[in-house]
Amino acid sequence: MIRAAEILFADHGIDGVGVRQIARAAGSANSNVVAYHFGGKEELAAAVILHRLPPIEARRAELLKASEGWPLSIVGLLDILYRPLVEQTDEQGMRSYARFLAGIGRSGGMAVRSALSVYFPVTQQLIDALRSAMPDATRPSFDARLQVAAAMIHMTIAMMDDGSEGRVRVPDFNDLMSMAAAALAAPMTDDNKRCTASGGCATEEATP
Repeated sequence: MIRAAEILFADHGIDGVGVRQIARAAGSANSNVVAYHFGGKEELAAAVILHRLPPIEARRAELLKASEGWPLSIVGLLDILYRPLVEQTDEQGMRSYARFLAGIGRSGGMAVRSALSVYFPVTQQLIDALRSAMPDATRPSFDARLQVAAAMIHMTIAMMDDGSEGRVRVPDFNDLMSMAAAALAAPMTDDNKRCTASGGCATEEATP
């Protein structure tokens, strides 16, 4: 049932799937089987996370240990966080957990993942290190920026299984990490600043 839920949540999000659909995909004619074993869809999504994340946490710990003695940049920290998602594949060779995260992210279900952070201290350590590596001016917006960057990363990793999205070339992993790092550390803007595509920001003249 966990495997069936992972696939369905990846494709439709948490809100886009019914318990009857999950039960049927798991080979059960009893629509109450989800409630009996898990309680509800959010609890089932949490079970998917608790099933997939321990080996990913162990791989992050391994990569972090291998980096000891090297100053970790934002790109380096993102690499440790997300390389295990690229490496993870299911029996069909698909990066199923990244697809699952992309799916629940689209439906606003990432609070389920956040609630389980206490069980994965290495992942939380990396997130805290990312926050500290941010430019001072952008640190207050870190949570929102990370949420947006994570959505981009999860979706792009999922696209890697398909080879492309329409006619758009999918970035490789190293390019993706550079793009995400740039998004995280991009200069803050406000109503008095105008930023151009070249990366420069200029203060706008006040309009009378």
